[in-house]
Amino acid sequence: MMIRSELPRDARSLRRMLAEKDAALAERELIIAEKQALLSERDRVIAARDSELYAKTLQIEHLKARLAVLRRARFAKPPPAPRSARTRPPASCTAALDG
Repeated sequence: MMIRSELPRDARSLRRMLAEKDAALAERELIIAEKQALLSERDRVIAARDSELYAKTLQIEHLKARLAVLRRARFAKPPPAPRSARTRPPASCTAALDG
């Protein structure tokens, strides 16, 4: 800010100084608008990347779950036989006992 004693006294000089200040202000506003546009574009890119990352994370989780199912199906122990089949002696044994 200028001190009052530094201001020109004639109207023409004051108008010129005011025009220079207006031009500088307009230039700053243009720079601000450009930077806001860049920020908006950056925000759009970040949102798109976040969306891709989320979709890929969901896909990874789905594949992990599918892999777990396939591993259980391949490497799991077979389920135990029903209890009635385990307590009954084989037919060959019952024939030997009866005979």
